Amino acid sequence: MRSKFAILNFIASFFRNGVGLVLGLITTPIILGYLGEEQFAIFRILLDWFSHLSLVEFGLYGAVLSFLSKIITEKKDKLGVSLQLILSKYTHVLFWQAGCLLVFSIFYKYLVPVSMENSNSAWWAFALLSLGTVFIYGQIFRAYLEASQRGYIVSYIIVAQNVMYLTLAVCFVYLSYGVVGQVVAYVISLLFMTLIYMYICRDALPLLFSKEMLVQEDLNIFKKQRKNLFLNELFGRLSFMSDNLIITFILGAKSVTALYLTQRMAQILQQQLQNISNSSWPALGELYYKNEKDILSARIIQLTELTAAFSGIALGTLVLMNKSFMFLWTGGNMFSGDLTTELACLNGGFFAILSLWGWCLAAINRVDKSVPVFFTQAIVNIIASFVMTYAVGINGPLIGSLIGSAVISIW
Repeated sequence: MRSKFAILNFIASFFRNGVGLVLGLITTPIILGYLGEEQFAIFRILLDWFSHLSLVEFGLYGAVLSFLSKIITEKKDKLGVSLQLILSKYTHVLFWQAGCLLVFSIFYKYLVPVSMENSNSAWWAFALLSLGTVFIYGQIFRAYLEASQRGYIVSYIIVAQNVMYLTLAVCFVYLSYGVVGQVVAYVISLLFMTLIYMYICRDALPLLFSKEMLVQEDLNIFKKQRKNLFLNELFGRLSFMSDNLIITFILGAKSVTALYLTQRMAQILQQQLQNISNSSWPALGELYYKNEKDILSARIIQLTELTAAFSGIALGTLVLMNKSFMFLWTGGNMFSGDLTTELACLNGGFFAILSLWGWCLAAINRVDKSVPVFFTQAIVNIIASFVMTYAVGINGPLIGSLIGSAVISIW
């Protein structure tokens, strides 16, 4: 049964990413053509800023996943009070996000610089997008589905959300509703997704009124896991976000576009490879909590071999074909070289394996073991990226990432 769920989760994740990619390729030129460059940029910038609100979750979602996996496997009678705890924690997060949005609104004109022509619509877009933060409660039901090895349902719901959002986005932009219409389409799709989660998880809703109590040991595990996951996310963001900043600081902003586009296909393939770990971690957690350690060890080795094999096939093929693809997609002037492709593919392979091992640690509540590793990797990555960018140019950050992964994290 565990293998069946893992396969279903993988297929659904692959389908979700594939549909998202195809829909994005089709609709982006249409939306860009009607919106114009500045309004399109406003929407993307706002989404980027709002994505960083996840930091004030302080590792909550990852901790919820592993915590619910443990509860569902070992103490299902405590599921109701566990969901109550998670609900209260997300309420705290919502208040934190409201505070961040208040600060953001004060410095809004500096963080999202726009022309006078679009300033009013940009402000309304920000206000409407802020209302969408209330749908953070949908994360509770998403986590419940994923922890109970029903991540394939989550993937299909996200596909439905993407279809609804992009359909409304194209309709609203055709009707000349501009960037505000894009935000309205996005918020409606979030509402739709949250309601679907609640309907599918309607069996869990009565459990929110349970009178049971969690033991202190479970609360301590949850708190520790949350802190460690937050630190890992913070260090990971430092490593990930430093590349473009370093390139901009040393070589100028224009160099970022070529670097981003050249490694774009490698990043997409990397996301697909991560589906192996994203789909299998609940089953690994179940093996651990049922004390089937020998089977767990064997499965981790098998998954590592599978990830490495798929990485070699997919990313090795991209090394041979990326140059031709780039010339067809954006023209030769946006291709930053074969070395960029090779480094991006190496990094993608390492990251896919590290992601698998990271999910293994999360599934068994041992994320604390990886915190010093990610901290050291972030420091080494940033220092090496600066040095190598000064020394060799645009590929410096990719070499820095490779050094961080190959010298620190893998070992």
